[in-house]
Amino acid sequence: MTPTPTLANSNVFDLTQASLTDTLPSALTIATSPAASTTCTGAALSLATTTNGVTLSGAIIPAKSSCTVTLQVSSLSAGSYVNAIAAGALSTGPAGASTASATASLTVTAPIAPTITQSFSPTSVGEDTNSTLTMVLSNTNAYALTQAALSDTLPSNLTLPTTRAASTSCSGSLTTTTTSAKLSAATIPANGSCSVTLTASSGTAGTYTNTIAAGALTTAQNAANTVAVFGSLTVTASSGGGALRWIDLVFLAGMGVGGRRRSRRSSVISGPSKY
Repeated sequence: MTPTPTLANSNVFDLTQASLTDTLPSALTIATSPAASTTCTGAALSLATTTNGVTLSGAIIPAKSSCTVTLQVSSLSAGSYVNAIAAGALSTGPAGASTASATASLTVTAPIAPTITQSFSPTSVGEDTNSTLTMVLSNTNAYALTQAALSDTLPSNLTLPTTRAASTSCSGSLTTTTTSAKLSAATIPANGSCSVTLTASSGTAGTYTNTIAAGALTTAQNAANTVAVFGSLTVTASSGGGALRWIDLVFLAGMGVGGRRRSRRSSVISGPSKY
């Protein structure tokens, strides 16, 4: 929200030494970026802000014209807020103080909760074989959700190989251990999504379910996921046997029907028979 107090002057001369102090409702906060600005001029012009107040001094309001003060404000609490500038809050050298009050209203609605989906690909692998775990963080609000944070601890016996780096498109910071991942200071774009990608594997056969609890994803706007999400990976045991070894072939070639030894055992080792 951008409240913009307008300082108007109907006189044919400039109003100098203009000053104004405005204190916002306590639940509203003035952003530091972008910073407050003014179109008023003056050699001694000063514009200062606190978390919920602004002070203008040394300003000149031009003749038969106006100038403005612009702020960026926000609130972490849903509700309706009225900013009131009292009569006399604006003062000038030549014309004294303002005689009328001015008000502006702001309605803050609670943000729509972000959502998470997660999936393994492939969903079934052998022991010590990698599968990619992708978590998608979605935001249907018309504004970005900032300072997003998410921690995920994998099920026992499921690990993140150190040879495969984790990645994210959510900006911020992503750190991992062999069994967990932590996203912090991330941004989920307005009407969009971003993702976290991990590589997982296990040396123990079984079915593993990775759980992200409701409320695990938090943001600066006090919006968190409201539903737990699950992702399953099946790890199958390595099968026994395999290709016949040369020693097996030699043994088989040396046996006849009924278990009798054949006389041409060397032909299996050395190549085609000469007979």
